[in-house]
Amino acid sequence: MQLRGQSGHTQEVYVAAVEQLAKYYRRSPDEIGEEELRQYLLYLQNEKAVSASTMAVALCGIKFLYQHTLQREWRLLDLARAKQERTLPAVLSAAGSLEPQTGLNQSSQLLNSS
Repeated sequence: MQLRGQSGHTQEVYVAAVEQLAKYYRRSPDEIGEEELRQYLLYLQNEKAVSASTMAVALCGIKFLYQHTLQREWRLLDLARAKQERTLPAVLSAAGSLEPQTGLNQSSQLLNSS
């Protein structure tokens, strides 16, 4: 991972993701088949209900292990993607939308008085 330019933090979370996979099946990840991996990813998504970002990190760590370390090309790893959560921006009330302008006006007044 270092040779590929992965940061220390990325290396840690990838290793943790692979450790969780191994703990789930109680055996080495190189003994886990593609169907078992699919079941594990479904477990993370449906039963454990991890966030989209946690799912993405787990998938990337596992994908790195299987594709780069074990030299296995599994189509599942290219298909599996967590659905990103979409959040709407906060809408300011009429009174709240004036507050930032008031602050700007006060800053402008300070600059002009100098």
